[in-house]
Parts: sequence; structure tokens; C-alpha cells
Amino acid sequence: MKKTRFSGALLAALATIVFLPGAASAEPDTTLSLMIQAGEQGAMSTVELKCYPNGGTHPSSTNACAELTIVNGDFDRLPVMPQPGACTMEFRPMLASARGFWNGEKVSWDHTFSNPCTMHAGTGSVFAF
Repeated sequence: MKKTRFSGALLAALATIVFLPGAASAEPDTTLSLMIQAGEQGAMSTVELKCYPNGGTHPSSTNACAELTIVNGDFDRLPVMPQPGACTMEFRPMLASARGFWNGEKVSWDHTFSNPCTMHAGTGSVFAF
């Protein structure tokens, strides 16, 4: 049986390459705090969405991250796939907000939708919580 021995100098050189600061390219931060509020004084719901790897407290983080990835984190370009059907003309305002980072870029987004249906139709899985 052949044994391979590495010299101390070789091991030190390998360790230097592997553990150099910045040597491993980590994904930029993609962590978002998403909030929905019914009207100006209504109930508020908040979740955390993490992507790369997907997680956080968002109930559908995989779908939400996939949809945001398709539009490169541009909330104004959601939804990726519009929902079939039509929303009623009911006026029950919903404020949707996003704060945090998408691929290392700061995000601060707010939009008021006329009702929950238009919010879900306009944001896909991202604000489905």
C-alpha cells in the first residue's frame, strides 16, 4: 500500500490558498423583511425572506425567491406569472413593503394596492403570507 505524505510547506501553502480572506466567493446578502398592512391602521403581517439559500419565515420562500430572481429583485416587475381571473373593484387598501438587501443591493419598496386580490395578482408568491 502506497502512502502519500505532504510536507509541512505544502500543507501551509494549501491552507493559505483555501483560507485566504475573500478566496471563497460567497453569495451577496439577499435578506428581505416583507410587510403587508391592511389600510393605514389595519393588521400588519411581517415575514423574513432569505435567498441563496432559500429560507426565513416566508411560507413559500422557494417560490418567492425564484420569482424575484427572474425579475432580478425588481418588485415593480412582479408578477412573473399573472394569476388567471379578475379582481373585484372593492376598495380595501393593502400596503406591501420590502426592506433589506437583494444580491447585496439595498431594497426599499412600498406599494399600495386597492385590495388583497390586486396585491396577490401583482406580486405572485412574494407577498403570499
